[in-house]
Amino acid sequence: MFGRNPATLEDGDGRLPHQRDGIELGSVCPDAGHARKLAAFFDRGFQPRLSDRFSNVREFRDQLSKLAMKQTDDADIEALATELRTRFSAETTERQRRLARTLNLAWSTLAEVLRVASEKLNQAFVPTSSGDYSPNTDAPYRNMGLQHHYRGHRMRFWLQITCRFIGSEFLIVAEDFGGGNPEELLRTDAEDPNFNLLGRERLIARLLIGIRELPGV
Repeated sequence: MFGRNPATLEDGDGRLPHQRDGIELGSVCPDAGHARKLAAFFDRGFQPRLSDRFSNVREFRDQLSKLAMKQTDDADIEALATELRTRFSAETTERQRRLARTLNLAWSTLAEVLRVASEKLNQAFVPTSSGDYSPNTDAPYRNMGLQHHYRGHRMRFWLQITCRFIGSEFLIVAEDFGGGNPEELLRTDAEDPNFNLLGRERLIARLLIGIRELPGV
């Protein structure tokens, strides 16, 4: 790059070869960001102690190849911003808000069904629910059910309740804990759901049947 032999790795002032007078990395780099990357590469490559340098040729080549990659500083910020605004338009954001609202309403409606089921048992069994599983998918689920007021998880019946976004529709499916025997409880519009269509009685019946079959009940 500069026609100099870096034979002396550290001079009397403690400077490495790329830090000395007449060596301007900016003159051979397209921008300041690339110059910083190159300086970091030399910082390690020119270390006087062997243990502080690249450990092998493969690591050296990997770091060298990264210098050829497009740097963040090279990016067209306005182009990136325009692209992201397109991806997250007001319309898209509003639709995501409506879908999030649908999901939140679903969980609260299901919690209310558990409360009604508990009351039918004079609250000898109380509602219980896990946290969200697969929350970053279009089919998040929770384990929801009833457990004995005093014995807790030792006498508990759960169902796996999955809320699915499929195209323009929103589905609620109940199945055995851990999977099996799926039953659709609701199919409605994803953005304007009607939870009055939820199969509340079928869900309550399935919970009560499950509790009846628990050992010791």
